[in-house]
Amino acid sequence: GVMCNKPVLSDKRVRQAIAHGINIKSIFEDLQKGRGELAHGPVPPGIPGYRADIQPREHDPEKAKRLLAEAGVKDLTLTFWYREEALGQEMVQSIKGDLEKIGIKLVVVTRDLASFREAIWNGEPDLFFGSWWLDYPDVENAVVPTFHSRNIPRQGNQCHFSDPEVDRLLEDAEHEPDEKVRIAKYEKAID
Repeated sequence: GVMCNKPVLSDKRVRQAIAHGINIKSIFEDLQKGRGELAHGPVPPGIPGYRADIQPREHDPEKAKRLLAEAGVKDLTLTFWYREEALGQEMVQSIKGDLEKIGIKLVVVTRDLASFREAIWNGEPDLFFGSWWLDYPDVENAVVPTFHSRNIPRQGNQCHFSDPEVDRLLEDAEHEPDEKVRIAKYEKAID
């Protein structure tokens, strides 16, 4: 996760640079060994509203560097928190190496689960490595908890993402009775 309320991370170009700097395909193939399915957006496969046309950001270190330069960012150091576990540690080290190649230094912080959650709720980390599972199989549960500002920080929006237009679109979708229109409205909100 990326803490969107941090001044340097509030710039979308910096968040995009981070995404382009991380070699997700390598992590999936080399560390995950192809287990599972590579994510295509916030809605999981099998849930109406899943979009296979959304691709993970392409690993493009040069584009990442250009985005950072456009944002006027150089010599950036960020804290990167995670809950200590074997696979998580390998992924964190891979991400750390990838981001160093684009000029972002990471200070890695490990914590037990309770301390990790509390730090995220308090907005302490710049970046964090965590996971999210749906409580029930519906597009609403994949996007409203994680993107609506009313859910900052303890109800799922741990990245402190806040955008009044996204909130309005999500609320409109929540009140839509027609299932197909409802799904289309959720897709528009997170597009």
